[in-house]
Amino acid sequence: MDSQPKEYEKLTVQYGEETEIKLCKRLNEEIVRRGVIDVLRNGFKDRGCSFSMVYFQPNSGLNLEPRELCLKNRRSLIRQLKYSLKNENSIDMALFLNGIPLLTIELKNQL
Repeated sequence: MDSQPKEYEKLTVQYGEETEIKLCKRLNEEIVRRGVIDVLRNGFKDRGCSFSMVYFQPNSGLNLEPRELCLKNRRSLIRQLKYSLKNENSIDMALFLNGIPLLTIELKNQL
């Protein structure tokens, strides 16, 4: 977590080597319970550590820290995303923000 190293380090003290797995599990639980949009907007907490899942563009350029954090957002567009280990099924396109899937697209050709 390069945007929140202090919070991640505090969690590592509590979870040890399982930090990444437990943090991903907690994130998934929060998304299932509250929804993707709410988790993106408000972040989530785990064992007293607060995590932001997205940094929005600041209204002003006066403070450089929010701008730098916004630049750390990772946007990904993946074509032919395979989602099954049992077969070759795939989604034509998927859009991710900081590892969280936001949108899937099935492209069709009328010809």
